[in-house]
Amino acid sequence: MWGERDAKARGPKPGLTLEAILSAAVTLADREGLPSLSMQRLSSELGFSTMALYRYVERKDDLLDLMLDHVMAAPPTSHVGNWRAALEQWALAEWTLLRTHPWVLELVSNRGIVGPNRMAWLAAAFAAMTPAGLTTEEVLQTVMAIDRYVRGTARDALVPTDDNRPNEAWWAEHGPFVGGRFPTLAAGLATLATRIEEPETELAFGLALILDGIESQLARKAIAPTRTHE
Repeated sequence: MWGERDAKARGPKPGLTLEAILSAAVTLADREGLPSLSMQRLSSELGFSTMALYRYVERKDDLLDLMLDHVMAAPPTSHVGNWRAALEQWALAEWTLLRTHPWVLELVSNRGIVGPNRMAWLAAAFAAMTPAGLTTEEVLQTVMAIDRYVRGTARDALVPTDDNRPNEAWWAEHGPFVGGRFPTLAAGLATLATRIEEPETELAFGLALILDGIESQLARKAIAPTRTHE
C-alpha cells in the first residue's frame, strides 16, 4: 500500500496481480456486501487457489485496508483558494464514494487512517482550510465535523435499520394525541410522515449550515478587537 515490499516475500503468481485481486474484491463487496467476502470466495471469483492470494495479501484485514485505500484514489482538489467550495466538493466526493461503495462506511467507522490515499483525502481538506485563518486544532475539528456529518447522513440513508420515524398509517392513528400534547413537534412529524426521503437534499441542507457556521466563525475572528494595555 505504501509502495514497499518485503524482500523476503514470496514471489508473485503468474497471471495474477494485486490490482486484479483488489478490483475483484471491490466488485464482490459492492455486489454482495462485506459479509460475503472471504479469501476463499475471492480466490474462486478470480479462478486461482486461495494460497495464490496469500502471495499478495497475508490476512483478510490487510485485504480490507488495501480495498479501502484502492477505492479512495485521488482526493478532489479543483477548488484551490476557495475553502468553502473546496470543502463542499470534498464532502460531496465522500458522499459519492459511500453511495458507490456502501461497505466503505463500515470500514472507515471501524478502522484508523491507514493508507496513503486516505491520508491524501485528509490532507486535501487540511490544505483547503489552512489558509482560511483557523488554528491547526480548529482546522482538525472542522474537517472531522464535516466527515462525521457526511458519514452519519450516509449511514441513515444506506444502512438498513428498524425505522422509528412515523409513517402515514401510524400518524393517522396517533397524530391527534401527539398534536394535543406537543403541537410544535406534531407539525414537524406530520411532514416527516408524508414526505419522500431525499438524502441528497438533507445532506446539502446540513452541509450548508456547517459551512455557514465556519464562515461566521472566520468573520468573527477577522473583526475581533485587538486588546491593548491601558
